[in-house]
Amino acid sequence: MTLIANATFHQLLLTALESLSSHRLVIQSIFLTTLEYLAKNISLSARPMSSISSFHPLSASSDPNSLRLPFSPKAVFKWSKSDLYFWREIFQIYIESSPFESINESTRGERTFQESEARLRQFAERITKRGLAPKLKQSRHALETMLQLNIFILYLKKVSISRCYQART
Repeated sequence: MTLIANATFHQLLLTALESLSSHRLVIQSIFLTTLEYLAKNISLSARPMSSISSFHPLSASSDPNSLRLPFSPKAVFKWSKSDLYFWREIFQIYIESSPFESINESTRGERTFQESEARLRQFAERITKRGLAPKLKQSRHALETMLQLNIFILYLKKVSISRCYQART
């Protein structure tokens, strides 16, 4: 009877581990896809003016009669639709907050869950306090996605700490 119970237990355990492993792969895939989407959104919304500009230098042999202004009013309007400086400030605040890992030489290393949670909250508060607001809807969505990914990482940190604590007891 004991042998059958052990075999049944091991089979249940193996099935649970296989299910957990495949679930981890799905979560990892979703995370990476979301991260790539975030990178693309930030890249598109934070393009520097030079990448949007229609300016093309003329050579000395160009026909002087065909000279036109290097930009049109539409091009100037496009320039104002960049959130480059917004994202520079966001990343500066994020680096200063460094929610998950200390980059200071004296305190280098991974932060505890409590420190990470407090620093992530501080990051969000600093953005709100400074009144940082993106011009583009795409940037607003990207900022929300960035915060959600960080909250997800914080959740994973909490779960892994809980598992380590349970394994010790």
